[in-house]
Amino acid sequence: NAITLRLIDSPGESRDREYRKALDRFPEVARVGRAVYSDDGLRLFLTTALDRFDGRTALDLMESGQSDRVVSALAADYDGIG
Repeated sequence: NAITLRLIDSPGESRDREYRKALDRFPEVARVGRAVYSDDGLRLFLTTALDRFDGRTALDLMESGQSDRVVSALAADYDGIG
C-alpha cells in the first residue's frame, strides 16, 4: 500500500498567496494601494468581502476583470471619500 501525504494550506496561507500573486499581476493596484494603505492594510482591503464590492473581495473583482473598480475604490479612500 502506498501512503500519500498531502500538504494542505490553511485558509490564511492560501489567501496570502493569492494576495501576493494579485499584486504581481496588477501593478497599478499595488502602486495605488501602497500609497493608501500599509502592507497589512492593503492585504486586509484586498481579502475582505466589502459591501462596496457587493459582498465580494477586491481580489475577486480583480480576477473577474474589474481591477479598474478596485483602483477607483483605492483612489476614493486616498481622497477620503471612500
